[in-house]
Amino acid sequence: MRRNVNTNRPRRDYTRVRKKYRLVGHATPDIICEFQVKNELFTIYISPKCKKTLGYTAEGVVNTRTFLERG
Repeated sequence: MRRNVNTNRPRRDYTRVRKKYRLVGHATPDIICEFQVKNELFTIYISPKCKKTLGYTAEGVVNTRTFLERG
């Protein structure tokens, strides 16, 4: 028997959730961060409010070691 497995579904679901997550991140007055932990802690998402609150642009923080480690 052959089974049709849609391998794109988890990726599609993840993309849909990320879009909603970003909408909330742009609309809230708070800073929302998402980190990835492997060998080190990296910022993979931070809401645009970080510029006003912390003085860092979101583009300057994403894909770098976490801003929490900065002096």
